[in-house]
Amino acid sequence: LMRVRINLDHELSSLVFFTSLSHFLILFGYKLFSMYYPLFLESKGFDFATIGTMYLLIYLTVGVVSPVVSKIIKARNPAIFMALGIFGYAVYSLGMIFSVTKEQFYVWQVFLGISSAVFYMASRELLMRAKSKSHDRDFAYFYSAPLYATFLAPVLGGIILWRYGFTEIFAASIVVYLLGVFFALRERTTVILSHARKKKKRLASLLREGKNPVFLILAFITLFSVGVYRSFFVIFLKEEFELSHGEIVAWVSLASLISIPLSWKIANFLENHKSEKNIILGCVLSGILAVMVALSRDIILLFSIYIAENASKLISQSGKSGFLTKMFRNDEENGAMLDTMLTSIGVASGAIVAGVISDSVGLRMTFMIDGAVLLIAVLLSLLFLKSGHATSKST
Repeated sequence: LMRVRINLDHELSSLVFFTSLSHFLILFGYKLFSMYYPLFLESKGFDFATIGTMYLLIYLTVGVVSPVVSKIIKARNPAIFMALGIFGYAVYSLGMIFSVTKEQFYVWQVFLGISSAVFYMASRELLMRAKSKSHDRDFAYFYSAPLYATFLAPVLGGIILWRYGFTEIFAASIVVYLLGVFFALRERTTVILSHARKKKKRLASLLREGKNPVFLILAFITLFSVGVYRSFFVIFLKEEFELSHGEIVAWVSLASLISIPLSWKIANFLENHKSEKNIILGCVLSGILAVMVALSRDIILLFSIYIAENASKLISQSGKSGFLTKMFRNDEENGAMLDTMLTSIGVASGAIVAGVISDSVGLRMTFMIDGAVLLIAVLLSLLFLKSGHATSKST
């Protein structure tokens, strides 16, 4: 019995390790170029509305197909689907090298959205089936992977882009993805444990039972802001400050390096605060900083604002994940699905709206509007919470 238990623990730790490693690799490969991707699209002659549509297609597809993919994976080996999702990313990078027309690019964004949904639904399902005594720790390992990839990959990607070009950076991402496929398949023969699942309630029913949905709305609005920044900030640097591609690469790389120790500090700060407060704090900071970006004329000051803006997004998104974890404490699957859908649709909405209005009012005004929306949303939320508290007190 002792030998069986040791082998079982080894299989579980191995599964968690290789699942988390696959998560790191898929994100590392994508983030090699994702920060610079708007510049790539602009170099193809696409306008702001088209660039926003590219992001809309990626993230909207993730949100739409995730529930379907989740059902397909249930009765099958998640490790195989996880490898398929990573391989889809590799095919996408290959498509970026050879695509020419706008329609071809649109098709590949949908393809990437499907691949992303397959990977994330499969990896979460895999960790849930291999439920160990340290389940929370297992997911902590898995979700810490984006933190390292977010800050390390843009540095390496920037060097490749500066020295060679976009074709080489897509080729490098393919190599990373294939490594991810290898490690995902490494666990396809591992014993996939099943665990008793409680009868799940419908997602709509759980949302109705949830307290203070205003925090979900605020989290969605901050995700909307993420879509604005992800799609157009590097183009803002190029057009408003006339930075060259090399200078933008240096900018992003240096900011990423500085953000690594800053993220550790923020993680310690967040540990002692409620998720709801983190959502509000992150939203307020993002709103103020977005207005400061719109008004900025000094490139050095803007660099500091940019790092602070990234920190504010980390605070709000950590709050969102913590809030959903508490809200779906006894139904992790629905919680993970809602988190995926909320993130995807929020970012997609921000990208397409910013793309459309930027063509009309310019990027500075777009960031100004983004900041105003964030601050107004916080104000209305606080008024709503205050009135709700007063009502409950009087009754």
